[in-house]
Amino acid sequence: MTHPLQSKILVISDIHGNREALQAVLDSERSFDELVFLGDAVAPSPQPAETVQLLSELSGIHICGNHDRVMVNESMTENWPKPWKVLDEWVRSSLSTNDFEYLRELRPDGNYKVGGKDLYLCHGESKGQTRHLLPHSPMSEFLALTRDEDSDMVLFGHSHVQFQKRIGNKRFFNPGSVGQNRCGNPVACYGVIEDGEFYHRHVPYDTTPLIEAIYAIEPLNEFPEFREWFGETLTSGFGVGKSEPWTTLADQGYI
Repeated sequence: MTHPLQSKILVISDIHGNREALQAVLDSERSFDELVFLGDAVAPSPQPAETVQLLSELSGIHICGNHDRVMVNESMTENWPKPWKVLDEWVRSSLSTNDFEYLRELRPDGNYKVGGKDLYLCHGESKGQTRHLLPHSPMSEFLALTRDEDSDMVLFGHSHVQFQKRIGNKRFFNPGSVGQNRCGNPVACYGVIEDGEFYHRHVPYDTTPLIEAIYAIEPLNEFPEFREWFGETLTSGFGVGKSEPWTTLADQGYI
């Protein structure tokens, strides 16, 4: 039997409806003892139902992200630009009752025991805001994530950048984004915890099926320029376009 502290924990986050990327991670890490998902399962995405089907089959601790909250609360999209709202409506129409049930059952931020280790798991929104915690963010913003909890290892996502930071006795780890890299690398990023230590990993994947899925979304026929841009963000690895702070982080070698 594997000793708890020798267990292997797969840590994934920010899939954003990219089943191809999620499958690439699972193909690369065929054996693990525990799984942690840090939120943002399906939106904005060209493969929402396929992603939920695969993700929901993975037993483990699944945390709720900001896009997951949007999926179960449509009123949050009222002021979105028209192309994004149309895409969001298509995503909703693609999901089944069981898919929505999975999203509603995603768990809150908090302390969890995983593989015999105490971890603080959260999506990564400091004080409920959608600010992105980045490698050079102030110390106070990292500490705000934990809300004075005792766990010395904090796992978070949301900013789509692989990095780690140590503040006192607390270690903060972001596994990066499985499905929407933002630093110019079209790879699926994730992390593993082995023997109590965190390791960043990434794996390439074929974006062709993803792009085909984007062009199969009929409501986006009305927005050809948006669809072309959306596809380019995924193939280029700049998941929200070539903009700051992502371009600077890319220049600095972040993934």
